[in-house]
Amino acid sequence: MQPFRVTLVEDEPSHATLIQYHLNQLGAEVTVHPSGSAFFQHRSQLSTCDLLIVSDQLVDLSIFSLLDIVKEQTKQPSVLILTTGRHELIESSEHNLSYLQKPFAISELRAAIDYHKPSMGVTMNV
Repeated sequence: MQPFRVTLVEDEPSHATLIQYHLNQLGAEVTVHPSGSAFFQHRSQLSTCDLLIVSDQLVDLSIFSLLDIVKEQTKQPSVLILTTGRHELIESSEHNLSYLQKPFAISELRAAIDYHKPSMGVTMNV
């Protein structure tokens, strides 16, 4: 079975470290991008990604631009948007989207990840 692959785009280092740690504890393979531009440079990696976790507060890439990048991919990952509630929530029939309100409890993070976990062909330690 394939491991659960997650791409994390978070420009707040402490948040990225915390999320990466808990994803690793769940057995996920995590690729972290510390900015929208770093993600943009490596966007071809989305083809092997099961879940994209992204902050809606990125300084250099809007959530709309990011979703356009996802839409261009042959295999579109699920998207978990970490939000502070400052921006209007996006609804989309083209993307498997969900939101997690910052600050969040680790149990909420795990529940959100479990929601997106593919039902077949992927393993995670839960």
